[in-house]
Amino acid sequence: MFKRDNIGADCESVHIYPFQDGTYFPDKAPIEETIRLCNGTGKPLFIGEFGAPVKLGAKEAKIFYDRLIKMIVEERVPLSALWVYDFDPQNGDWNVTHDNDRAYMLDAIVWVNGRFKELNLQ
Repeated sequence: MFKRDNIGADCESVHIYPFQDGTYFPDKAPIEETIRLCNGTGKPLFIGEFGAPVKLGAKEAKIFYDRLIKMIVEERVPLSALWVYDFDPQNGDWNVTHDNDRAYMLDAIVWVNGRFKELNLQ
C-alpha cells in the first residue's frame, strides 16, 4: 500500500502517527520496523512529519522521540520534518520551541544534522 500511494513520485513520503487510536494498522508495528520498511523501497524517503505527543508524558515522549531520531540516523533518512515548531495552536499537544520543555527535540535535530555532515549525507 505504501508503494502504491507513492507511485510515480521521485521520493516516498510518510507521516508517522503511531498513537492515533484505531487508525492505519490493527496491530501497530514498532516505529523502527515502520521506518525500515518505508525506507527500503529504493527511493529517497521523506518523513513528512514526526514527533512525540505530550499525551505520552514527558519521560515517555523523550524515549519515543529518541527512538525516532535514532532510526532517522541509522536508516540514513535523507529528509524529515519535525511536527511542529513554534505553532501556538499546538501548544497542548505537539509544539516545540527553544524555551519550552520540548526544546530537547531541537537539540536532537542539531545532533542529527551534525551526524549527517560527518557521514557526508547532507
